Amino acid sequence: MRTENEQSKNQENDLSVIDLFASKGKVKILYYLSQKEELNITQIIKLTHMNSTQVNGHLKFFVDNKIVKEKKFGRIKIYSLMTKYYRIRLLKTFFTHW
Repeated sequence: MRTENEQSKNQENDLSVIDLFASKGKVKILYYLSQKEELNITQIIKLTHMNSTQVNGHLKFFVDNKIVKEKKFGRIKIYSLMTKYYRIRLLKTFFTHW
């Protein structure tokens, strides 16, 4: 039987999965990041046909939740999936086979 703390922790994970797939924009970004190893903001905007405000908002969500990592080279930011985590590798596999 799970403790109350474990149930609460599991509900938080469930919410993050719901948040992850809550918008088409987030799904598009995750899809393209799973297909390409690294993308910059301009590439993501072109591929997803979204505006920079939307893309930046979604990327901030992903970075804050350790789904995507951000590397900075001067003013250029490069984004990639954080594949060191098992769940992110599963997500990448999901998009690869979809």
